[in-house]
Amino acid sequence: RAPLTTTSAESDGLSHRAARNTLALIGGRVAGIASTGIASVLLTRCLGASGYGQYASVQAYISLFAWVSSFGLEAILPRELAKRPQLARSLIARGSTLSAGTSALAMGVALIAATKFGYSGLGLPVLLMALDIIGLTPLRLPGAFYQADLRQWWSVTANMARQVVWVVALAVLWVARAGLVAVIVARLVASLAEIVVLLLGLRRKLRRSPDSPAEPARLGWNLLGACLPL
Repeated sequence: RAPLTTTSAESDGLSHRAARNTLALIGGRVAGIASTGIASVLLTRCLGASGYGQYASVQAYISLFAWVSSFGLEAILPRELAKRPQLARSLIARGSTLSAGTSALAMGVALIAATKFGYSGLGLPVLLMALDIIGLTPLRLPGAFYQADLRQWWSVTANMARQVVWVVALAVLWVARAGLVAVIVARLVASLAEIVVLLLGLRRKLRRSPDSPAEPARLGWNLLGACLPL
C-alpha cells in the first residue's frame, strides 16, 4: 500500500509541475511578445531609421554564427540531463566547457570575417553584439537543466528579467539620445541580468542535490558526437 501511495503522490507532483510549466511558457510567450513590441518601438525612436538599420544588420550578421557557439548542445543537454540526472553537475560543466571552445571559435571567425563583409566601420558594435549573442552562450547553456527538470518557469522568469531590464534601459537611452554602441551595451547588460537569475536558481538546486558519481570516460566526446548531426 505504501509504494502505491508514493507512486500516486509522485504522479500528482509531476502533473502539477507540467501544468505549471505550460502556464509559465504561455504566459512568458505572451509577455515576451508584448515586451518585444515595446522594445522595437523604443529602438526605432532611440536610433532612428539609419541607426536601427545598422543595429538590425549587425544582429543578423552575428546570428549567422550563433549555431556554432552552442553546437546543438542546447538540444542534447536536456535529453542527457533527463536520462542521467545523477550526472547533472558533470554534464553541465562539460557542456559549458565545450560551448566555451566553440563560442571562442565562432567569435574569432565572425570578427575576422566582418572586415570582409563591409562591417569594418562597425567594429565595436560587431564586437559587443558578438559578446552578447555568442560569447555568453556557455553561461546560458546551464538553463537546459530547467527544461530537463520540468522547471521551465525559472527560465521564463530569467527571460522576463532580461526583457524588463532591456525595455527600461531603452527608455532611459531614448531620453538620453544615446547611440548604437550604448544600445548594444544595454542589451549586453540585460543578457547578463538573465544569466544571473538562471545561475542563482541553478546553484541553489545543485547545492541541494547529492554529489555526482565519477564522470564517465569520454563524456565530452560523446556529447560532441550526439551534437554533430544537429
